Amino acid sequence: MSEKEYCSAELSADVLKDGLTSVIAEAGLNLSILARQGCICCDVGAGAEILAMNDYQPRILIASEPLGSHNERKKIETSLAKVKTMAPVELIRDHPEAALQLCARKKIKVGLVTWLNIFPEKYYRESFIDFFKLAKPLLINGGAAVASVDWIDPGYWGGPGELVMAMNPVAALGYKVDCLDRENGNSAGGVFLIGTKLS
Repeated sequence: MSEKEYCSAELSADVLKDGLTSVIAEAGLNLSILARQGCICCDVGAGAEILAMNDYQPRILIASEPLGSHNERKKIETSLAKVKTMAPVELIRDHPEAALQLCARKKIKVGLVTWLNIFPEKYYRESFIDFFKLAKPLLINGGAAVASVDWIDPGYWGGPGELVMAMNPVAALGYKVDCLDRENGNSAGGVFLIGTKLS
């Protein structure tokens, strides 16, 4: 499982930020500029992503993490409670789809929407496409939506393959699309789909 779930949020925040920064830069974007315009982070686990984005002092910071019965849930809840004292975050206790729909109803606009280290049960092309579809109205022009899955042996046509197959449908939504991979992954993921909103 992902580092964001099993490590202290404080310990992994800088590592996650460094990993995401390098991938975003490869797509020709600047994480600092995007984040300052506001961030919505989905499925944040123990909250490392919240702390990482808070370093950029975003004008708005929203995160989602569903309630559940995960066997590490107590550790996650303890970590999230601490993170909320360290960063001015609005924490939505729901799945990404519901969280993004709620933000749309509030007419929120941000520079960055993320869904990092997506769990295997969400490894479906349609899930990835829906994420980018829901993220688009929340983004300012030039803003970016980023989805990633943990690195898996490229011979396994699972999450990475499904993410790659989402490229053309995501581009058709009105994004400039970059698909990047990090062999063996980094704290932010292993295979990334980055959509920059064109209009």
